[in-house]
Amino acid sequence: MDSTLKNLKRIRNSGVDYWIHPTVSILNIFRLTELHEILHKEDIIPLDTLHKDRRFHMENYWVDRFHLNPLFTPDYYSITVLPPLLKEQAAEKITKYGKQLEKETGIPFSGWQNIIDFMYQEDKSLLWKKFLWKSQQLDDIRGNSVLDINPEYKV
Repeated sequence: MDSTLKNLKRIRNSGVDYWIHPTVSILNIFRLTELHEILHKEDIIPLDTLHKDRRFHMENYWVDRFHLNPLFTPDYYSITVLPPLLKEQAAEKITKYGKQLEKETGIPFSGWQNIIDFMYQEDKSLLWKKFLWKSQQLDDIRGNSVLDINPEYKV
């Protein structure tokens, strides 16, 4: 993460206008607020203009700064696969962070709400076991564990 942050700071200080567009999946939904918090606190996603010829308006934050892209395929990695209890936990965590951030900075909660709405738009929880099975296969090859990264999934 140190080298990534260092490179992002170099981009930030270059004067180039840029955007951060993470893809949101079942693998990172519970770490999304931490990612944003680091990038926000390190001023990687600033709340002002980056380029003298381009204006920045806070209402465009979710387009011009931090656009969340939900993953669609493979379907077993979509956040729509989370079982109801995990969806509720993810929504609570994101809502708490997003509401506090809006209060402190003016960043609209709408972007967070959009990803929560996407998560609830469909119930694909029947694919939960497939996600766990596929993850176990990859964990065996890589020598790691998705459950270590996402302890919320240890049910």
